[in-house]
Amino acid sequence: QAFENYVDLPDRIYVPVRAYARVSDEPIESKFVYENEDPEIVVLTEETLVKGNYIAEGPSSGKTLVVNSKRSPKEIAKFIPKDQLAKFSKIVTVDGFGMAEAIITLDGAEGVYDKSGIGVGISAALVGAVVKATEFVSYDAAIAQIANKEAFKAGYEQAQIADAASVA
Repeated sequence: QAFENYVDLPDRIYVPVRAYARVSDEPIESKFVYENEDPEIVVLTEETLVKGNYIAEGPSSGKTLVVNSKRSPKEIAKFIPKDQLAKFSKIVTVDGFGMAEAIITLDGAEGVYDKSGIGVGISAALVGAVVKATEFVSYDAAIAQIANKEAFKAGYEQAQIADAASVA
């Protein structure tokens, strides 16, 4: 399941958008819950989102943070408040913009988005980093679904992964 949440903002242009995906090999019972209260993996498509946004939703710890950034995990950790940083076990950075072209548009009333599609633009590199850091799906299963296989491979190979406690 995949869905977006604008947190009921009246003007949705140029605001951060939360998008969620639920992945399970069993039926998902809460089909109409439109916000993930305790995500296991948080992916930020733009590095400045670590500043001024509450990125560590939910009470549990052991989360993985993946950030589209040229910066190292240690540099990114400096911008995350300590109470939020404590909820992450891994911080991963990958230069998605450097690995794949994003085709940014202003189509529609919902604001800016990457029109290139899933697994074509920067998302291919980000998925590669997620797969490497979490292993929640196999490399072979993921790459079979990705359109931009080169960006996926680059994201997988070049993802910088750090233990959050060691970079805090």
